[in-house]
Amino acid sequence: MSLSMFIPVMFNEQCDEIHQLFLEYGAPLGPTAKELDPEISDLIRVCDVCFKMPENDAESVLNGFVSILICKTDNVDDFIGFCKCLEAAPTPKMQEVAFNVLYNFFEGLPEDCMNRVNVYMSLIKLAGLTKSVSEVFQDVAPLKKWLKEVRCPVAEMREVYRALHKELLNCQMSDMGLKVMVELLSTYSEQDATEARADAERCIAATLADPNTFLMDHLLPLKPIKALQGQPIHELLKIFIYEKVATYKEFYQHNKQLVDGLGLDHERNVDKMRLLTFMMMAEKQREILFEDIARELDVVDVEAFTISALKTKLVSAKINQMGRKIVVISTMHRTFERNEWEKLRETLQGWFTRLDEVEQCTSQLIDAQGSVSKA
Repeated sequence: MSLSMFIPVMFNEQCDEIHQLFLEYGAPLGPTAKELDPEISDLIRVCDVCFKMPENDAESVLNGFVSILICKTDNVDDFIGFCKCLEAAPTPKMQEVAFNVLYNFFEGLPEDCMNRVNVYMSLIKLAGLTKSVSEVFQDVAPLKKWLKEVRCPVAEMREVYRALHKELLNCQMSDMGLKVMVELLSTYSEQDATEARADAERCIAATLADPNTFLMDHLLPLKPIKALQGQPIHELLKIFIYEKVATYKEFYQHNKQLVDGLGLDHERNVDKMRLLTFMMMAEKQREILFEDIARELDVVDVEAFTISALKTKLVSAKINQMGRKIVVISTMHRTFERNEWEKLRETLQGWFTRLDEVEQCTSQLIDAQGSVSKA
């Protein structure tokens, strides 16, 4: 018997065994199995019966479906039905089983299989439930490359990014979540930017709420963010990028409902704005008086605030208690615009020039040593 004839026979036998097992667990099936394709569809519709089985048995049976579906990738409905069944795993233990099975399914499919995107969507949701997102996502670049290679439609690509962003935030991976959200917003043009209003607002809220994110000016060029110009939420973002803590406090007095509605904590916002204001002061001054810090940041204990700020590594400085001032060594810039890029270019060009001079001096020394040796 040829391999092409053997595989359907093998699958028929496997489906017959699963059919009888499902009947034992009360699945609403007929007494005998149908032909292969309709039988697979029937079994998938009731495969949630696996969750009544012991975990090892459930995983074994579900992996049986995986082996069948990997060889029969032509029925999208079967793919989706199987994935939806696994997504609905009722207990934490069964969710782990479902995640393992779905991970095997995803890895077993050819990389160019379009249905693989559907599997990945379900895998993301189960990864969130089992706190395993890091196992299915490491960085935006390889994910973006793969989605392009399988010619994933833009609408589906956006759904992948949305689902991933949600689960990354749920798993306390906010830095990666923000990268994914930025990638999502970058898929919009001026023509459809208004369609992403909710995503843009979520992006702003998540960025402001993240205690480790202080550079935010890269959000402004994104089309959905630009589409919010003139709205209070856009003004709030610009305050965190360019303004001082006093400006934020004034904004909050007139827009308390907006800030609270975004799920932001006002006191945490104030703390973050104090750090951002301190960074701004450190950019402009090499020595900052205690009294200026107290006035600009509205803090009483300047030394305690400064010690706390220095721990963030945003500003490197020394405290001069006798002179009641802060001596700035270096600071991170709040924004990185044309001036900063030009300064960086000048610095790099200076390095290249000095390295070239060192290389020339080294070559001259080597040549001189060679001449002495010959002499």
